[in-house]
Amino acid sequence: KKRKLEGPPYYCDFPECDKSFHRSEHLSRHKLNHNPKQIYQCNEPHCDKTFVRNDLLMRHIKRHEKKSIKEKPFKNHLVSVNDIIRQYSNEPSIASTPTTTTKRANLVVDEPPNILNWLFNDDPNLIDNGAEQNKFDNSAENDFMIDINEFQLNNTGQSFFIPDGFENFSPSSISPEEIYDGNIYLCDNLKLQELSELIPNIKNHPDFTRIKIEILIKTYWKFFHPRFPILHKPTFKAIDAPPLLLLAMIILGCKLSQCVDEISSSINEKMNNPSSLALEIATPLRWLLFSSPDFQPPATIYIIQSLLILEFYEKNCSTRQLHERAHLHHGTTIQLLRRLPTLGGTPQKANNGWTSESAKNWYNWIEFESLKRATFMCFYMDAIDGISFGHQMLIYAHQIQMTMPVEDEMWESNLLQFNSRLKKNFKRKPQPYLIALKNILNGQTERTNSLGKKVLVAGLCTLMFQIQQYDIQKSFGLDKFGMNNDNDTLNNNNWRNLLTAAFSIWRNDVGQSCCSSRTAVESVGSVVNSSQFSTSDTRCKCVTYHMAHVYMSIPHYDFTIYAGAPWRMNVKPSSTSERLYICKRVDDWTNTRHAKVCVTQCYLYLFEMFLSPLDGSYEYQYDYSPDHDLFFRSNVLGLCTVVLWTYVYSKYGVEINIHDESINFQNYKGKECGYAYLKRVREEFRLRSNGKNLHTWFSTCSGSEFYGQLMEWVDVLDDIPNLQNLTGLLHMIGNKLVHAEYTVVKEVGKLLLFCGKRSIGFEETILNDMYD
Repeated sequence: KKRKLEGPPYYCDFPECDKSFHRSEHLSRHKLNHNPKQIYQCNEPHCDKTFVRNDLLMRHIKRHEKKSIKEKPFKNHLVSVNDIIRQYSNEPSIASTPTTTTKRANLVVDEPPNILNWLFNDDPNLIDNGAEQNKFDNSAENDFMIDINEFQLNNTGQSFFIPDGFENFSPSSISPEEIYDGNIYLCDNLKLQELSELIPNIKNHPDFTRIKIEILIKTYWKFFHPRFPILHKPTFKAIDAPPLLLLAMIILGCKLSQCVDEISSSINEKMNNPSSLALEIATPLRWLLFSSPDFQPPATIYIIQSLLILEFYEKNCSTRQLHERAHLHHGTTIQLLRRLPTLGGTPQKANNGWTSESAKNWYNWIEFESLKRATFMCFYMDAIDGISFGHQMLIYAHQIQMTMPVEDEMWESNLLQFNSRLKKNFKRKPQPYLIALKNILNGQTERTNSLGKKVLVAGLCTLMFQIQQYDIQKSFGLDKFGMNNDNDTLNNNNWRNLLTAAFSIWRNDVGQSCCSSRTAVESVGSVVNSSQFSTSDTRCKCVTYHMAHVYMSIPHYDFTIYAGAPWRMNVKPSSTSERLYICKRVDDWTNTRHAKVCVTQCYLYLFEMFLSPLDGSYEYQYDYSPDHDLFFRSNVLGLCTVVLWTYVYSKYGVEINIHDESINFQNYKGKECGYAYLKRVREEFRLRSNGKNLHTWFSTCSGSEFYGQLMEWVDVLDDIPNLQNLTGLLHMIGNKLVHAEYTVVKEVGKLLLFCGKRSIGFEETILNDMYD
């Protein structure tokens, strides 16, 4: 008789089955093979396979779709919005078009809108088809060594990747163990002295010890590098690294050390106050970087990397003062990159200067790939911060003339591994970035790593921003593109449909669901110290997907002022009449179709952050602490909740009308608690859309099908009763955010609690102390 344990291993109790599993949910899935609740059958012609789980069927159907795509010729031009919606949805588009089935059909491709022709001007050097690809099959080495000659010509600064005396280096003299292991974080007292000479105030800080500094650097490598692999780990030595770069890494290590619960065996390893150490370093670090001789164009790569790491900290986890400073100086980093080959040169030119015998060229490749990845990170931050904070974007997709990042397995290789993998497994030329982005807009799946997924969604965001600007130009009669055809896509204001469909394709076909850890981290198995990186964590890992729909629907200024902010970015409504006009704009916004798409996405994001997915093995709910979030989602969480309240309050009014000002909002818990409200609304969405389920752990359908299901949720949004019962949700989220260490999030938390007061009838409309 098999024994039963409360913990692993978990044994299957079906007769004559001796399988065991380390995780209970794996056992639950296995049991479906013995007692399936439902049999799913493939409907493709000449295929009679059956499955016991719907996700297995969807995975099988995707194989049919991929095979079908391969048999079709590649489309060199973007299709119009109506074509995309007909091709990737079973719902009609806004313009009157016949309903089509979910099976893909051959469509007549219309000439794309002029603005999209301009953004994606076909370059014969970038055509992605087999004939062109054969031109680059001379050697695998040439495919990966792009722009080395030009990079050397344009970068005259000293490289910290190439050690002194490297001219006499022999590839056979290096061993894998020589580069890895403790080199990436080990320091000595001389290195600490070098750091304290730059910033004397940190010398007496209780966390500024050799052991703790090594832990902070190690924390950076564990929890930030997997998300943004801009540093080359195999060749990094902390003891030889530029001190300014090391200080930037320590800052993020301080923040991330608060996000993870690691049990230290020694009291010497426990941090006392890492947040104060981070502020102590961050405050002067930017000026130290600006005054460095390596800052002058062409700036060395470590200066760019340090500025990006520092900017990420300043914007996402610091004080209001540093947050605003980061935005003010963001353009400086971009200007430095415009004076380097990745953003200012012609990176699409190939060269034949690489040979596998030249170890020094390998270091040159590392340097250029590092610069390319730093450029991609800057591009991503520019787009995503524009989405999250409402700032104007400065880098546009068509300016990114680089190839996609190489596979992380190649990037994390030492020289011996690099040569071996280059010759055996990596003979495909890296895809040009614009081709990859264009393929998404054509509805084609792109296989890439987590960094590639990030820069592709950033590209969609910048494209959205450009079309928005074009829309504004048209409203002032400044149409410089000659798009006067009444049937033109953008003239019909259908560009939101095109981008909503493109984001759906990115979410399901490229990112494999924004709840998947692999969307944010390429090698999940290598990060074993964090439950947030675990594949069992079902919360949203890409808030940009949801926030992008807010950005393309309503300005940040409008919904924050409507909610009660006294001003935004120091811009205050000049009069009461102007504030009333903003409220009128918001009221008109609630009657638009794109407002419903925006609010549906806000609901979906909250479902993903607080509830278990409907396709999970069991039901549970998540708590949330903004100071312990490795993915820095707190600001978007607050903003999406404000947008949700704005729509509901404008359309349906208060939850309850309490006029007694003496009643404490904190004591009124609302008609529904936050979790109950979210569960009820999610179930209403599912039932009223005939069982459509958007809140899933992994992608259970293609991007086109997801777009169609999203539109069905949008259709039933206003049919859901009692959406105005938001007080419990505002109380729950507001109280979590208002105690955040991050000042910007604290302010949003105060605004949410104020919105909760307005939802129970308080007549005050401006939160005057929001920024105090």
